[in-house]
Amino acid sequence: MFPRPSLLARSGARLGYRSQATTSNSTTIGKPAGVEVGDVVFFVGYNNDSALSPIATSGGSNWGSTSIGAPSGTRFFHVAYKVLNALDVANAWIAGNAHWGVAVAYKGNGATTITHKETKDDTANTGSATTTLTGFTPASGSKGTFSGFVDDDAASPSVNAGFISRYGASLGRGVGAAENIYYGGGSITWTGVTGAGQAAFAFEVT
Repeated sequence: MFPRPSLLARSGARLGYRSQATTSNSTTIGKPAGVEVGDVVFFVGYNNDSALSPIATSGGSNWGSTSIGAPSGTRFFHVAYKVLNALDVANAWIAGNAHWGVAVAYKGNGATTITHKETKDDTANTGSATTTLTGFTPASGSKGTFSGFVDDDAASPSVNAGFISRYGASLGRGVGAAENIYYGGGSITWTGVTGAGQAAFAFEVT
């Protein structure tokens, strides 16, 4: 009779955290150390311009992205994402206007697709102490769920149990990033927010 594999043994099929890098007021996005082909990267951040230019790899194509306008009307909250290829690993990551934020890299372990599942728009709900995503039922073969958060004021956001927070601090505005590789559904709640207007995002990696 064969022993049942442990969670640790099975975790190789899921996302594995690699590293992160921050960006402060730059059009060049900070690249996490040691990224490789097949890694999954999320950039969570914002810009202070009236239009949001996508993030792209120099010499390559635009990343997937989703964004929402902040209460100021001239600031955008933004999450960009990519399964890295050889060009992404070798070349710079560029935005059309200056950004602040954090890029978090994961070992993809065979991941091919990143799907934006939900955005919670609390930009008009000033005074709210939390921002909660409804959540979703993960697909068979899911490699993990990622959530990003941006506040319209300085904050140190944190997320509910089950998620591992990789960033939760102020880069001029509060920025949060976290993952749960065994997410089974249910709400995702960010706390430690200022109530100045904020947004949360959820993604599934398969």
